[in-house]
Amino acid sequence: LSGCEEADTPSPAHREAAARILGEYTELHRRILAGEQEGGFLVVRSAHGISNTQIEEVTALMVAIETGRALIVDFANDTYTGPRPALEYGWPIQVWVDGMLPFLPDGPA
Repeated sequence: LSGCEEADTPSPAHREAAARILGEYTELHRRILAGEQEGGFLVVRSAHGISNTQIEEVTALMVAIETGRALIVDFANDTYTGPRPALEYGWPIQVWVDGMLPFLPDGPA
């Protein structure tokens, strides 16, 4: 390869920032769902193929983080023909954000 691996690897600062942002969002999501904090919800309902669905869900996660809302993924309208690979094989982004906590490095409280 032509050195792409190095350019595609996040720096330690980027990894730390991502861990902090996801950690803060996970805690916000938990507080909203527990009723400990008022907040809105962003509900995403996909009705497309798996690639478009993944783009929609990742985009929705970014919007939810940026706007301070809990993301709810509604699979009731899912028209993917067959079991979703995300549900068969696992997924790097958990549908329930609390599922990410065990994978985040410890950071400042």
